[in-house]
Amino acid sequence: MKKIIALTLALGMTVGIASACGKKAEPAIEEETGEEVEEVTEKETEAETEPEVTEEETEDPKANEVVVDIDPSIIAEYGVLYTINVDDNYQAYIKGISLGGNQTGTTEFNSKELATDGVRCLFQLNEWISITLDDEAPDGLQVYVFKFINDPNLYNDVKFDDTIEGYVAMCSLTKPEEEGNVWGEFYVNPDDSDPGDYNLVFVYQGKAVSQIRVALVAENSVQDLSDSEIEALTK
Repeated sequence: MKKIIALTLALGMTVGIASACGKKAEPAIEEETGEEVEEVTEKETEAETEPEVTEEETEDPKANEVVVDIDPSIIAEYGVLYTINVDDNYQAYIKGISLGGNQTGTTEFNSKELATDGVRCLFQLNEWISITLDDEAPDGLQVYVFKFINDPNLYNDVKFDDTIEGYVAMCSLTKPEEEGNVWGEFYVNPDDSDPGDYNLVFVYQGKAVSQIRVALVAENSVQDLSDSEIEALTK
């Protein structure tokens, strides 16, 4: 009888232990799984909240660059100063110009304010043409006179001298001591050149920097015209 009771108790304890082990194993898996999920969630959160690393922003030196965009298919307008090349600060070498003559137009017409548009641009052959530039323009500029072409970009990568096709004249410009004074003068000899359109190409250190189109007419052909009549001829 005692053996039977002892056996019954042993069986009961074995079942209880097995049952208890089964109950403990399941929560252990759930707890372990929960830790893994929690760990993954934390990593994802850190990845989402981690600030994006970007390269340090630097100031663009070309932010104030003068845009040089000359369409070769468009003939340059009279009296407009085109920028061909810019300086190391991406600015135009010449920011304003005034042209005057000694045979045609009134004093006021020949001493207009500096500008890049609406510049006086019609003169007679054999007329002295004076050039005044803005005070920020560099000393040492030269102006080459060529027969007109409709693409100022062609003056890039050119060695400037009197052998260039279409060359007419050249004048070295000197920065005056007083702002607003004339930088230089030139004329085109009617014995060597015909009436027509010409380019004034401004060159600095061997590089073309600006260009303006002018019209040169026959001698004594417009000297009796008023300022407005002269101006109307190139409109």
